Amino acid sequence: MERYSRLDSETQSYFREVDAHFKTLVEDGSSSEEQEILIGNVFEEIQGREVDIVTDAECSRIVEALIGHASHAQLKQFAGICIKDDNLGLICTSGPFGSHVLETLLDTIVRRMYYDRWKLDDVLEEFTDVACAHLFDMISSKYGSFVGRRLVGVLCGELRDPSSSQKNRKNAQSDNRSYAHGARMNLAKKVDGGQGSGPSVAPRVDLLDKVCKQFVSDEVTVRDIHDLQTSPFAGPFLKALLEGVGRVGDEQLRSDVVICLLGGNPAVGADSITSDTLYRLMTDRSGSHIVEAALLAAPDGLFSKLCTNGFKGRLPALAQHPSANFTVQAAIAHVKKSQQLKRMFEDLKDCFGGLLLGRRGGVVTVLLAAAARLNCLQSECSKTLWDALNTSFKEAKTPLHSLITLDTTVELGGQTGRLSPLGCAALVSLFQYPKGMAVEWNKALENLSKKEVAQIALDAGGCRVLEAYLQHEDTGARRAHDLIKKIDGAWADVASFGSGNKFVDTCFGIAGAAEKKQIALELAQAEERIAGTHRGPALLQRCRVDDVKKDEKGWEHRFESVEATKKEFEDLFGSNDSKDTQQALLSSDKQDKKKKKKKKKKRDEHEDNSSSKKKSKKKSKKE
Repeated sequence: MERYSRLDSETQSYFREVDAHFKTLVEDGSSSEEQEILIGNVFEEIQGREVDIVTDAECSRIVEALIGHASHAQLKQFAGICIKDDNLGLICTSGPFGSHVLETLLDTIVRRMYYDRWKLDDVLEEFTDVACAHLFDMISSKYGSFVGRRLVGVLCGELRDPSSSQKNRKNAQSDNRSYAHGARMNLAKKVDGGQGSGPSVAPRVDLLDKVCKQFVSDEVTVRDIHDLQTSPFAGPFLKALLEGVGRVGDEQLRSDVVICLLGGNPAVGADSITSDTLYRLMTDRSGSHIVEAALLAAPDGLFSKLCTNGFKGRLPALAQHPSANFTVQAAIAHVKKSQQLKRMFEDLKDCFGGLLLGRRGGVVTVLLAAAARLNCLQSECSKTLWDALNTSFKEAKTPLHSLITLDTTVELGGQTGRLSPLGCAALVSLFQYPKGMAVEWNKALENLSKKEVAQIALDAGGCRVLEAYLQHEDTGARRAHDLIKKIDGAWADVASFGSGNKFVDTCFGIAGAAEKKQIALELAQAEERIAGTHRGPALLQRCRVDDVKKDEKGWEHRFESVEATKKEFEDLFGSNDSKDTQQALLSSDKQDKKKKKKKKKKRDEHEDNSSSKKKSKKKSKKE
């Protein structure tokens, strides 16, 4: 069924012909001059009907493709068409297709400025000026909000490939997995204590400041800000603006924007934001995202005041709220002083069991990671979590069993499935604590059966838990070798996915000669499958799979000599570091190669001498 279009059939037919001809030019590798002539003709044709054409379902996609190949002058021409008169507002409010074109235009501008060094600052300035003139109306519309967010990203120097952004838009609309992926990425950022970033170019802070002044103004009332905070379309824009200002803004700009967008008065300061206002925002589905971004963007002094105003006497209740718990996670992840973390821990330590039972384990996981990051409260966090799990999940074998399967139907050693990402992240943090801080957790993992360890190793998050345990100070060589042996029979399956591939590499570096041989033999049986993975070829080479296939006995003898070299190295220098082991391994490899070359050279020389002697004897007989 054809989509409804306001364009006449002649115009639609014209753009279809343009699309076919342009694809032919690109595929044939025609000169850029031919492409520019075609694009110039199309942009001339657009004038006067730009809104209808740019917002059409079919023609907009063709225009998007042409923008990516437009010349410097044509890009400026098309940008001028889009922002003249009321075109920008009409394009933003006339459906999704026009907003896609504007996003592609902004992406192309920043890419050309970065890769081709085109001077397009004036175009960006004109676009920002027009957007600021109608900013509140634009960000309050469903599709204009996307354009506003992309403009903020461009002004902050965020570089994005237009083709990948189109693919992401399609996936976000048609695939629920994108939501889960976004949630996992947010958790990873909070656990790491950072925000993460992609490729970037020089930001235009002056233009970003111009956008911020539309909100930090005497003409904007508290009621206006409240309406924007609760809007399903303006709210995400405010979040994007706070994130952008937090990345590139100076301390004064960050402070003013945070206070203003939280409903306060920058002239008065943080005291103008009441605790009731923060509570209302944090418990609102849209407002909680704004407070989360504001906490990350706030300077240290303002951050402390916001935490005091927002969390004092309310932290346990907020941590269990379906929306506010994400704000609590963001605050804990952003804490930079151990004293602040201690106050939060004191308020939350009696709630660990309730948080885990109520599917709010993210708060606990981020708190454990913050303790590791700030090097404080590790012993208290470890013991409190152990006791809470013992009390709340009495049917589980150990707290480790209940934590690693948290919020899932999986049972270690029984029903299979994906382990809890939250539980795995929490265990990784616990195994990063200093020596003696997580003794119970170490013992619980040591006592797991062979089947349970193999099940954990076959999970993307579980193998990271085992890797953290193997690298922990409390894990000696004997315990590490005992754990590695429990994975025998599953090495090929573990090496067949990304995280498992890295885990096998780590285990191979720690294992003894006999264990290395077992790993290499199992990998050799599934060589073709492992070689098809991203890191598979490198892993097969690292484990010397080709050598073990050619000469199994010789391979074992070779690694025994490596172990002997390692022991001699340790006896001399008293080191047991994995880097030293690798150096010993490399030096042994080099020595073996040198010996083989010398033997081959001697054998060749011997053969040459013997052949020359035979020839001389034959010659003498003939004579």
